[in-house]
Amino acid sequence: MDLWDNLKGHVEQRELFRRSLQRGRLSHAYVLTGPEGIGKRLFARLLAQSAFCRNHAFEELKACGECRACRAFVAGSWPDYIE
Repeated sequence: MDLWDNLKGHVEQRELFRRSLQRGRLSHAYVLTGPEGIGKRLFARLLAQSAFCRNHAFEELKACGECRACRAFVAGSWPDYIE
């Protein structure tokens, strides 16, 4: 199961990030804007979890949800992520 399936919409934004990653052109920061409740926080969390996942390359923009890093991230105990 792809954890990104939990996010409704944002297809264009996800593809923008995927293309940026594949080209090695990821910026140092992004600002996610929009009305409350559209999935900005979930998008940011999925992006971060994809970066930390040990079973997929970040360029794939996927997170397994099962590796040590994914489990720690979901539990809120991954040391490299502060919300």
